[in-house]
Amino acid sequence: MNIFKNRTVIGLLCIVLSLVICFVITPMFNRTISEKTEIVRVTRNIRIGDEITKDMVKLVEVGSYNLPESVVRNIDEVIGKYASADMAPRRRANRRKRRRWRRNRQRRMLIFIT
Repeated sequence: MNIFKNRTVIGLLCIVLSLVICFVITPMFNRTISEKTEIVRVTRNIRIGDEITKDMVKLVEVGSYNLPESVVRNIDEVIGKYASADMAPRRRANRRKRRRWRRNRQRRMLIFIT
């Protein structure tokens, strides 16, 4: 262990460690943060009970890092459904904010999709 008492060796090890962090670890971290995914975003005001149509939503590409699981990624999941909450433009569509009408013995019942 006499080699680690030499200041030159310790300095060189610090330089090598900083180069590994700069050129290996940081780019791997940045690559995972910069991944993109497409989500459904509201383009017009949608009020409670309104049927969601294709002109009310659109697909946009955003960073996928730290997105909640409840974000809708497929536009077909929301078209034809009814809003269970008010939605404003530039907000992302959420599975908890839409619902589907289903006929059951000549009555309409609200079924929440989770």
